[in-house]
Amino acid sequence: MRLLSLLLGLAFLPSLVADDVDDLVKAEIKRLNIPAVSIAVVRGGKIIKEAGYGFANLEHEVAAKPETIYQSGSVGKQFTAALVMLLVEDGKLGLDDLISKHLPQAPELWKGITVRHLLTHTLVLGVVGVELVFVALGMEGELGVVVQV
Repeated sequence: MRLLSLLLGLAFLPSLVADDVDDLVKAEIKRLNIPAVSIAVVRGGKIIKEAGYGFANLEHEVAAKPETIYQSGSVGKQFTAALVMLLVEDGKLGLDDLISKHLPQAPELWKGITVRHLLTHTLVLGVVGVELVFVALGMEGELGVVVQV
Protein backbone atom coordinates (compact mmCIF):
# COMPACT_ATOMS: atom_id res chain seq x y z
CA MET A 1 0.00 0.00 0.00
CA ARG A 2 2.86 2.35 0.78
CA LEU A 3 4.38 1.68 -2.65
CA LEU A 4 1.03 2.46 -4.27
CA SER A 5 0.83 5.75 -2.34
CA LEU A 6 4.31 6.69 -3.46
CA LEU A 7 3.52 5.89 -7.07
CA LEU A 8 0.30 7.88 -7.01
CA GLY A 9 2.18 10.79 -5.53
CA LEU A 10 4.58 10.78 -8.45
CA ALA A 11 1.88 12.10 -10.75
CA PHE A 12 1.85 15.33 -8.75
CA LEU A 13 5.59 15.97 -8.74
CA PRO A 14 6.39 17.66 -12.05
CA SER A 15 10.07 18.06 -11.20
CA LEU A 16 10.70 14.31 -11.26
CA VAL A 17 12.23 12.94 -14.43
CA ALA A 18 11.99 9.35 -15.63
CA ASP A 19 15.27 8.33 -14.01
CA ASP A 20 14.04 9.59 -10.63
CA VAL A 21 10.89 7.49 -10.95
CA ASP A 22 12.87 4.43 -11.95
CA ASP A 23 15.27 4.91 -9.04
CA LEU A 24 12.43 5.37 -6.55
CA VAL A 25 10.47 2.32 -7.74
CA LYS A 26 13.55 0.09 -7.87
CA ALA A 27 14.54 1.16 -4.35
CA GLU A 28 11.05 0.41 -3.00
CA ILE A 29 10.94 -2.99 -4.73
CA LYS A 30 14.26 -3.88 -3.13
CA ARG A 31 13.30 -2.50 0.31
CA LEU A 32 9.91 -4.24 0.38
CA ASN A 33 11.16 -7.42 -1.35
CA ILE A 34 8.50 -7.19 -4.07
CA PRO A 35 9.16 -9.41 -7.10
CA ALA A 36 7.51 -7.11 -9.66
CA VAL A 37 5.34 -4.07 -10.21
CA SER A 38 3.93 -2.30 -13.24
CA ILE A 39 3.16 1.41 -13.05
CA ALA A 40 1.57 4.17 -15.02
CA VAL A 41 2.09 7.82 -14.11
CA VAL A 42 -0.82 9.91 -15.40
CA ARG A 43 -0.87 13.69 -15.60
CA GLY A 44 -3.71 15.66 -17.12
CA GLY A 45 -5.42 12.47 -18.28
CA LYS A 46 -2.37 11.37 -20.29
CA ILE A 47 0.10 8.64 -19.46
CA ILE A 48 3.49 10.29 -19.11
CA LYS A 49 5.34 7.18 -17.97
CA GLU A 50 4.58 3.48 -17.93
CA ALA A 51 7.00 0.77 -16.99
CA GLY A 52 7.42 -2.67 -15.52
CA TYR A 53 10.04 -3.50 -12.89
CA GLY A 54 11.35 -6.83 -11.63
CA PHE A 55 10.21 -10.29 -12.70
CA ALA A 56 6.56 -11.14 -13.28
CA ASN A 57 7.60 -14.81 -13.16
CA LEU A 58 10.58 -15.52 -10.92
CA GLU A 59 10.97 -19.15 -11.96
CA HIS A 60 11.39 -18.33 -15.66
CA GLU A 61 12.79 -14.82 -15.12
CA VAL A 62 10.08 -13.18 -17.22
CA ALA A 63 10.46 -9.42 -16.97
CA ALA A 64 7.49 -7.34 -15.83
CA LYS A 65 6.09 -4.99 -18.48
CA PRO A 66 3.51 -2.20 -18.30
CA GLU A 67 0.90 -4.59 -19.74
CA THR A 68 1.71 -7.50 -17.39
CA ILE A 69 -1.39 -9.06 -15.87
CA TYR A 70 -0.69 -10.22 -12.33
CA GLN A 71 -2.45 -13.04 -10.53
CA SER A 72 -4.15 -11.62 -7.47
CA GLY A 73 -4.79 -14.95 -5.78
CA SER A 74 -7.70 -14.68 -3.40
CA VAL A 75 -7.43 -10.94 -2.77
CA GLY A 76 -10.38 -10.20 -5.04
CA LYS A 77 -12.74 -12.38 -3.00
CA GLN A 78 -12.99 -9.83 -0.18
CA PHE A 79 -13.71 -7.00 -2.61
CA THR A 80 -16.31 -9.08 -4.44
CA ALA A 81 -18.03 -9.99 -1.17
CA ALA A 82 -18.05 -6.34 -0.05
CA LEU A 83 -19.54 -5.22 -3.37
CA VAL A 84 -22.21 -7.93 -3.20
CA MET A 85 -23.10 -6.83 0.32
CA LEU A 86 -23.50 -3.24 -0.92
CA LEU A 87 -25.97 -4.55 -3.51
CA VAL A 88 -27.76 -6.44 -0.72
CA GLU A 89 -27.95 -3.26 1.39
CA ASP A 90 -29.38 -1.38 -1.61
CA GLY A 91 -32.03 -4.08 -2.06
CA LYS A 92 -30.78 -4.97 -5.54
CA LEU A 93 -29.72 -8.47 -4.54
CA GLY A 94 -30.69 -10.90 -1.80
CA LEU A 95 -28.38 -13.35 -0.09
CA ASP A 96 -30.99 -16.06 -0.51
CA ASP A 97 -31.68 -15.22 -4.17
CA LEU A 98 -31.15 -18.13 -6.48
CA ILE A 99 -28.37 -17.28 -8.90
CA SER A 100 -30.68 -18.34 -11.73
CA LYS A 101 -32.72 -15.20 -10.90
CA HIS A 102 -29.76 -13.11 -12.02
CA LEU A 103 -28.29 -15.61 -14.50
CA PRO A 104 -31.32 -16.98 -16.36
CA GLN A 105 -29.15 -19.11 -18.65
CA ALA A 106 -27.56 -20.94 -15.69
CA PRO A 107 -27.38 -24.73 -16.11
CA GLU A 108 -30.00 -26.92 -14.42
CA LEU A 109 -27.35 -28.21 -12.00
CA TRP A 110 -27.11 -24.70 -10.52
CA LYS A 111 -30.85 -24.35 -9.79
CA GLY A 112 -30.42 -24.58 -6.00
CA ILE A 113 -27.38 -22.32 -5.71
CA THR A 114 -27.91 -19.03 -3.89
CA VAL A 115 -25.85 -15.87 -3.64
CA ARG A 116 -25.06 -16.88 -0.04
CA HIS A 117 -23.59 -20.18 -1.30
CA LEU A 118 -21.27 -18.29 -3.63
CA LEU A 119 -20.13 -15.89 -0.92
CA THR A 120 -19.42 -18.65 1.59
CA HIS A 121 -17.99 -21.07 -0.99
CA THR A 122 -20.24 -23.80 0.31
CA LEU A 123 -22.96 -25.87 -1.25
CA VAL A 124 -24.21 -29.40 -0.76
CA LEU A 125 -25.98 -30.54 -3.92
CA GLY A 126 -27.25 -33.67 -2.29
CA VAL A 127 -26.41 -37.01 -0.79
CA VAL A 128 -25.67 -39.83 -3.21
CA GLY A 129 -25.53 -43.08 -1.23
CA VAL A 130 -22.97 -42.34 1.44
CA GLU A 131 -21.25 -39.56 -0.52
CA LEU A 132 -21.87 -35.83 -0.31
CA VAL A 133 -21.56 -33.98 -3.59
CA PHE A 134 -20.18 -30.46 -3.30
CA VAL A 135 -19.73 -27.93 -6.06
CA ALA A 136 -17.27 -25.09 -6.02
CA LEU A 137 -17.73 -22.42 -8.65
CA GLY A 138 -14.70 -20.60 -9.92
CA MET A 139 -13.40 -18.66 -12.86
CA GLU A 140 -12.44 -21.87 -14.62
CA GLY A 141 -15.97 -23.25 -14.40
CA GLU A 142 -17.51 -25.71 -12.02
CA LEU A 143 -15.58 -28.26 -10.04
CA GLY A 144 -17.44 -31.21 -8.57
CA VAL A 145 -15.99 -32.75 -5.43
CA VAL A 146 -17.21 -36.01 -3.92
CA VAL A 147 -16.54 -36.54 -0.23
CA GLN A 148 -16.96 -39.92 1.48
CA VAL A 149 -18.89 -39.77 4.76
